[in-house]
Amino acid sequence: MQVATYAQMPGATLERVGQHIGRHRGAPLDATELRALDERLETVRRWLPDWAPERIRFSVALEGLPEAAAQLTEQQRRYLETLADTVAGTVEWDGETLQSVIFEHARSRQLAPGKAFNAIYLAFVGKPSGPRAGALWASLDPQFVTDRLKVAAGAGEPAAT
Repeated sequence: MQVATYAQMPGATLERVGQHIGRHRGAPLDATELRALDERLETVRRWLPDWAPERIRFSVALEGLPEAAAQLTEQQRRYLETLADTVAGTVEWDGETLQSVIFEHARSRQLAPGKAFNAIYLAFVGKPSGPRAGALWASLDPQFVTDRLKVAAGAGEPAAT
């Protein structure tokens, strides 16, 4: 995953980003690698607001459902509603496990992966696409994720902008 994506995750401290990267590669970052990561994060955070393409930028709507969630189809809403229960039972709260849960649940509901992920992105970042959903959820509180899925599943009108 790109540093630009990690830098935009909620609570993205050097320590948390370093842990994510270390887990992904199978070994923790050493002190030299952490210093280099710190420099890259600082550079990326300066680059994002003014120069990053819109498709790269995202932020999780922490206060209320994004307006874009009104675009969810009935099939997507049903998917999010049942996904909330599935996710609530997920023991391992890490990006890879969550990504697999999302894919498997879409398959079990006979929903194309693109439509499943589109629903998640509309509900969490207010865009039709976004970062790797499992990693995004892993950066969030599990209760927030399940609550947001339930709210989005029942959303006729968005709760907030």
